[in-house]
Amino acid sequence: MTTLSPTWNERERKILAAVVASENDDTDAHTAARNAIELDDALFCRTIERLHEGGYIDAAISKDGADRFVGVHVRGSLPPALQEVGLWPSKDPYETLIGMLQEQIDSEKDDDRRSKLVRFRNGLAGAGNDVAVSILTAYIERQVGV
Repeated sequence: MTTLSPTWNERERKILAAVVASENDDTDAHTAARNAIELDDALFCRTIERLHEGGYIDAAISKDGADRFVGVHVRGSLPPALQEVGLWPSKDPYETLIGMLQEQIDSEKDDDRRSKLVRFRNGLAGAGNDVAVSILTAYIERQVGV
């Protein structure tokens, strides 16, 4: 099972969503990434570099001889970003489910319901892919009377 960075949902995923949305709105991807969340320049550059190296975004990254950032420019998204934000199907239905739960958590206004969704998501993530699929299959079978 893939372990997410503790900043994934608060930082990287928000930047990805902004970049993908900018392409759908035909606006500048770099500006959208920069405005997605408040980050200082160094942290923004490191985040863009990680997303670029992870294959999520196309970006130009410049560094000096001491490996310090001179600048970054986000050009656009790559297919894994489209999968991550739900515009393209994921190859892994388990990851899709976790992503859908995260979207519900992010948009939920009721604190009690949000807390329950977080516990459910964390339980699924902790159980792993095979166990989660077995649990969900059994639940669905029970719901439809199989």
